[in-house]
Amino acid sequence: MDRFDANVARAWPPAEWRAVTVVVGVSGGPDSVALLRSLVRLHGGGAGKMVVAHFEHGWRPQHERQDSCFVSQLAESLGLPFERARAGGDVAAGGEGREGAARHQRFAFFRQVAHAYGARFLALGHTWDDHIETILHRILRGTGPIGMAGIPRFRPWGEGAAIVHPLRDVTRNQVLAYLGRLKQSFRTDETNRDLSLTRNRIRHQLLPLLRRDFNPRVDEALARLGEWAELYRQWVPRAIAPLWEDAVRVESPSRVVIDCRRLQHEPRLAVLELLREVWRDRDWPQQSMDAQTWQQLTDWVLGNDAVGATLPGTIDARRRAAKLVLERAAEP
Repeated sequence: MDRFDANVARAWPPAEWRAVTVVVGVSGGPDSVALLRSLVRLHGGGAGKMVVAHFEHGWRPQHERQDSCFVSQLAESLGLPFERARAGGDVAAGGEGREGAARHQRFAFFRQVAHAYGARFLALGHTWDDHIETILHRILRGTGPIGMAGIPRFRPWGEGAAIVHPLRDVTRNQVLAYLGRLKQSFRTDETNRDLSLTRNRIRHQLLPLLRRDFNPRVDEALARLGEWAELYRQWVPRAIAPLWEDAVRVESPSRVVIDCRRLQHEPRLAVLELLREVWRDRDWPQQSMDAQTWQQLTDWVLGNDAVGATLPGTIDARRRAAKLVLERAAEP
């Protein structure tokens, strides 16, 4: 077995997914192509089905059509079903920013594919490098402890499903070496060199500067920080479970009501994490929810004023009497 496949198998043992349906998100770039090739090799003809899902954001129309053709041909060569979709409407709408809105549409598409095929898992090709960059990016944006955990290996995704990142502990260089051994081509996204994007400046400018001038092992330092934050992330849902049971009522997929009276004597941190858990549970967009907005929401729960606003992701938040009502606008 190739050492790359062995690493993937250790991260996500095939016995856990061979017998069920897995949707694999494939952009055509090296990471997602390596993930797909490795999972096919590890699948070994198991009873489960693998489905390739490809999403076009509409930012590079000509190149994206070529990416889509490449992924379609790759799926066909591997004998796998292929599903594609294009972004619709204004991907910058809803107060999430272009990347946040595109992410929302992309995951809505993945969910549609998963439901259509009865998939148990969505597998994505984020690597160790993505994990480190995500931690640093979130620190620069002023994230809380959970945000510093970076990219989780597994996270729940609706009823009975999960999102998996089997390459999270694999480096980008290992990905390229693996594809070289397989003589497998891939697509290159030229926007990955666009230094107007914060993520690219972190990758190409900030991290090289930190490694050269401050700490040659800064990646490992950030990873250790992520491990501590991951422990915190695992602890929080258990710690706030009694508060959720006592104060949170999910009235519909888009509407949540919080009984503020039940939380008046709770620590501020517990209330803040309870609000974040509502966003995670409803899969509402968090990327545009900055620290000030979270603190404002916490103030509304712990205060007595009748206040409200429309939050990023078209979520309406209103405090009336002793209730905080959170409701997300219907999709256009």
